[in-house]
Amino acid sequence: MSKESGQPKFELITGVRNGPKKVAIYGTACIGKSSFAAQFDSPIFIQTENAGGEIDCPRLPVCKSWGDMIDQLTLIYKGEYGEYKTLVVDSLKFVEQLIVKEVCKNKGIDSLDDLQYGVAYGDAMSMWYKFTDMMDRFLDSDMDVVLIGHETQRTVKDPRTDEYETTTLDLMKWGRTYDPVKMLAPWCDCVLYLAHKLYTSSTDTGLGQTRTTATSTGDRIIYTEERPAYLAKNRYKMPPELPYKDGKGYSVIKQYLNVTEKKESK
Repeated sequence: MSKESGQPKFELITGVRNGPKKVAIYGTACIGKSSFAAQFDSPIFIQTENAGGEIDCPRLPVCKSWGDMIDQLTLIYKGEYGEYKTLVVDSLKFVEQLIVKEVCKNKGIDSLDDLQYGVAYGDAMSMWYKFTDMMDRFLDSDMDVVLIGHETQRTVKDPRTDEYETTTLDLMKWGRTYDPVKMLAPWCDCVLYLAHKLYTSSTDTGLGQTRTTATSTGDRIIYTEERPAYLAKNRYKMPPELPYKDGKGYSVIKQYLNVTEKKESK
């Protein structure tokens, strides 16, 4: 307690907090990830790959190095380009490439595998923590953060069941030393998997055998809860699946993000 006031040093907060959101959106190429991100409130894009040229949204030139990205983030944070309410990073896969390039330059190596004992991978993982620290600064300034990712398939070894394949963010993994997905997924409030809706049908091929085939009508779905088939999560009681149509992705999830905050001091 403060000797002067007799009150606790920290304010007691109760209720649900309506603060800035940390959202990752990932999926296959050209499915609408950047368009989805552009629907957030007053966004500005940091580009680490040249993928958003068709989107009419404020953006800075493609970052060629880790230093470029840091400089751009600093300028946006200082308000040099005006006031925005959402920072979009497009994409995580190429943030990883900037990190790898920077570590290799600092170590004087050509590949993270060039050093024994995973030293270079450890340095690369440390830079991911620096990246989320920078994102936290924007969150502290009341800006949403949206991270765009690509998808890949990864084998899961679960002691409770047989090995299986799952769809997840397309980032490297090296033993226990380097696994940015394992760090980023818990950090985010939402990991939204944008994919085509698949419908399956079974055909009798004779002799008691059936063949199952998958088809798609082109409908797209926002998956919000994790399943063995894919990584997804949310903290806002969204349904497991939400429809996605061009220009209406954010409006679909926004209703679940609107919560209220109540503070109480004692």
